[in-house]
Amino acid sequence: MKKLLTTAGTEWLKIKGLGIIYMAVVLGALLPLLIYVPSFFIRETVSEGILKYSVFEDAIGGEQLRYFVFFILPLLIIILANRIAQTDHKNNGWQLMETQPVSRFQLYFSKYIIVVILSVICISSYFIFSIIMATADYYIHPNAMKIMDFDVLWALKTYIRICITILGIAALQLCISVAFQGFIWSFLIGSLGIASNIASLIQKQSFFFNPYGSLCTFWNAPEIRNLNTFISHSEYMSVFWMVIFLIIGYIWYSRKGFRNAFGKTKKQMVVSAALFAAGAGLLYFIQHPRAYQSIAAGVSMKGTLDTDLKIDSVKIFTSDFHKKSERYRW
Repeated sequence: MKKLLTTAGTEWLKIKGLGIIYMAVVLGALLPLLIYVPSFFIRETVSEGILKYSVFEDAIGGEQLRYFVFFILPLLIIILANRIAQTDHKNNGWQLMETQPVSRFQLYFSKYIIVVILSVICISSYFIFSIIMATADYYIHPNAMKIMDFDVLWALKTYIRICITILGIAALQLCISVAFQGFIWSFLIGSLGIASNIASLIQKQSFFFNPYGSLCTFWNAPEIRNLNTFISHSEYMSVFWMVIFLIIGYIWYSRKGFRNAFGKTKKQMVVSAALFAAGAGLLYFIQHPRAYQSIAAGVSMKGTLDTDLKIDSVKIFTSDFHKKSERYRW
């Protein structure tokens, strides 16, 4: 572990002059700045009948969180993985692995750690700037409906979920960047991954074999309060793809090429085929649908309506129960 941390520290020193640390911070701050700064100079219209809401949750969540996770984070990861791998390509690092005082696994895994750390910096930047902009908006546009309650548990769960969501994509992009020299391949495959998610949203159909599918699931369900558990199936799939592509990338990296890693000898070809079959079987098992089991009799809802309006009934509009609406009185 000590050698791994030392190797990760060395990789960190390599990237300090590339400007990608600042890029991670700027991309994280991009959406909060674009959304809030122009609104500071526009007079806000206060509508009647609006329930009180947390300015922090409104700033972090919502549509902007979807676009941040769906577009900005994948773009950052594509650039990060490529820049880190290209440093090795340009310095002929593959040929110098034998001269390093650490193992090849530590060399490869340290690169992945750097990609994840920089992604976490971007996520942290998004949260911090969202909170700062929301605070500024609270004082620039006073509104009785705005409250400064901050649900720490909600923010922490959302933060952790985003971090887990990008683990598989980071492993895939690093694997591609290590395998192929130049920016074009990593950018092309990453763009195809994002395009496949857009196609999934348009067709309303998920592709279980898509490593980028966790982003599509996050787009459909960004609010953790709508989930039974904030670590959902898509996050487990992200961890699955992380393990798969870390193994593939490491073997490819340590053997210095695809043929040397998977097809140089008949034994390697047999082992590779067996591992592929095992991975496909595990993927099928994980994706196999399970029958839903209710954990309670009926559905219960609880909460508080923070408003001065007199309310004697609530209407819930849903198509889940094949009815247009249900009315509840108390």
